[in-house]
Amino acid sequence: MVHQENSAPSASLNAVGSNKVWFITSASRGFGRILAEAALKRGDKLGATARSLCSIADLEGKYGFNVLTLEFDLTNPD
Repeated sequence: MVHQENSAPSASLNAVGSNKVWFITSASRGFGRILAEAALKRGDKLGATARSLCSIADLEGKYGFNVLTLEFDLTNPD
């Protein structure tokens, strides 16, 4: 029987390709906003929706091409 030690990957290996892509609805406030900010601060990419673009426009201004903002209102049938 061969015993292998469990060793964690090096920090540099974890840093490479660790960015994620998120799609968060209701990113204008509450938990959605907190999650959106946290994802962007760690360098992840984000698709963020809100009923009104003006409520999430600051994310695009602050994080640039890492965020795609979309107006999406489920209460409007049009």
